[in-house]
Amino acid sequence: MKFISVNEQSEWDEAAEKLGAHPLQLWGWSEVKKTHHWSAEHIAVINENDEIIGGAQVLFKKLPTPFGEFAYIPRGPFGSHVAQGELLAQLPQHLKHTRKLLSLSIEQGTGTAPGVKGWRKTSNTILMDETIVLDLSHSEEELLADMKKKNRQYIRKSAAN
Repeated sequence: MKFISVNEQSEWDEAAEKLGAHPLQLWGWSEVKKTHHWSAEHIAVINENDEIIGGAQVLFKKLPTPFGEFAYIPRGPFGSHVAQGELLAQLPQHLKHTRKLLSLSIEQGTGTAPGVKGWRKTSNTILMDETIVLDLSHSEEELLADMKKKNRQYIRKSAAN
């Protein structure tokens, strides 16, 4: 197994969807984050047949001098358990040689991340514990009807501001 950088959105999204990646691992999320001064690298794990078997969209935020960058993997990595383990084991060393990082944080996606030496659990998180996916082909009324009363209240209150 080896790592490659994927530079084509269609190739990345196709592999991510095929391997069951969380929506925040899709290329579009890095485009959203770019508007807030983040950059991204799409790192894939490939097998001996040059097939993508896992990966991680790594987001980078420049910090004030002299700190370097903060690296963050939202809801990843994805792929086979073996590929995720390989990525978690080798990614810090890979990034250490290509970037000046202060920290690398991962908020794992679904399932259980492989136990890899050197990583530690923290209570500091960026994302909420759960992410939901909405089918936007439904009307606004239908989407709101499926929500709890308090959530509808928060949404309407924020729309009024």
